[in-house]
Amino acid sequence: MISYNPDQKNIGNKLCYAYGFRAIDTDDPHRIAKAKANFVLSPIVFQNGRRLKVKFISANWIGIDFDAGPSLEEITKTFCDVVHVIGTSKSHQKNKGIYPPCDRFHVFLKLSE
Repeated sequence: MISYNPDQKNIGNKLCYAYGFRAIDTDDPHRIAKAKANFVLSPIVFQNGRRLKVKFISANWIGIDFDAGPSLEEITKTFCDVVHVIGTSKSHQKNKGIYPPCDRFHVFLKLSE
């Protein structure tokens, strides 16, 4: 199970994503990858869709952000033997402030318990 926010017009504006998350009852990596390509995702399910620590309900996945460091190719090889979803971020291969273009992406890994 994961959460997504249907507010596509504000993608990139972190202040708009404190609430409004909806749970998806799936652990299908293909469905999660499709959602990742279109929505802001969270591996956490929140009570009333409110993105706060005190509203935590559950998490079947863990999300890791990579803004610099290993390449997309290296990470793909690293996680090839486990259930995962990789999606590039909005700043993938673009300048980000003073930082030059590089691979920037998110990895979701399925938790075993």
